Amino acid sequence: MAAAVALAVCLALGGCDARPAEVDETSSGSAAAEDITSSVPQDVASSGTDAADTEETSTETTSEPQPVLASELPEPVTGSYNGQTITMRLAFTPTLDWDELWTYKETTRLRFVNGYAIVSEAQSGHEFYIDRYGNCIGRDKNFARCKPFGEDGRALAELDGGSWEQDPWVYVDRSGEVLGPGEQPPGGSTLDGREEEGGTEVRMFGEPGAYYQQLFDDAGNLLNETKFSRIGYFYHGLALIIQDKKIGLIDNQGNIVIPPTIAYDKTVVSGSVWEYNPEFMDEDLVIAPICGKLAVLEIIRSQPAV
Repeated sequence: MAAAVALAVCLALGGCDARPAEVDETSSGSAAAEDITSSVPQDVASSGTDAADTEETSTETTSEPQPVLASELPEPVTGSYNGQTITMRLAFTPTLDWDELWTYKETTRLRFVNGYAIVSEAQSGHEFYIDRYGNCIGRDKNFARCKPFGEDGRALAELDGGSWEQDPWVYVDRSGEVLGPGEQPPGGSTLDGREEEGGTEVRMFGEPGAYYQQLFDDAGNLLNETKFSRIGYFYHGLALIIQDKKIGLIDNQGNIVIPPTIAYDKTVVSGSVWEYNPEFMDEDLVIAPICGKLAVLEIIRSQPAV
């Protein structure tokens, strides 16, 4: 199908440890206390007053990422498609700040391939991978460029040696570890060879500041009269629909499976006036800015009971 033009993705720079939202983790207070004690200078540790003053000063000068309250996160929404129950929900509790990412560079990459998506840091431009649970892979390796993972569990990545054309390419595994030397891949899209589903066509109407899109079949018949802000790329019969910065789903017959319900942030892509809008749901995963964080929505297709 001819789809809409992609116009242009939660952790502090200290690490990546996101987990599925349903997992409850506890931390060891004693271990944390040992780490803090060992890092305090002896002259400070010897004085309770000085230590307290130091801690207060550190609190005032250090900016820590703010966690997202559970009450701020979207609730799961459901619909039906071909006898299946379709659920759209957060795949994990987001922690990676959206502003840490260079989203303008990612206009065609904010999609999953073989379980991983490629993102890049806003300040350094270094690229790394995230999985469906928000875990970061290879972020500490400072890759200049990354290519999608293949079915064999390997991906090509370019080491940053300061030369765009002469930096060496290597193979990495799903943990981000370098396996050995690789060959520079051919030019073109990082997703060359991936075919979009046919049978539908997205057409744009309106004028600057008031554009809208509608869904047609290949014969030119209008499938749904609703005027959407954006209609995404189809994946196994479903596509994203955007209306008023809210995400829903439509099927390839024009039926609204889930009305636009899950709200995402209005963001202006760095380096331009364009806003980021999610369009891809490859592998039933959607990348979107929610509550200032990089969030991944998962689409769950439940088979009807026999």
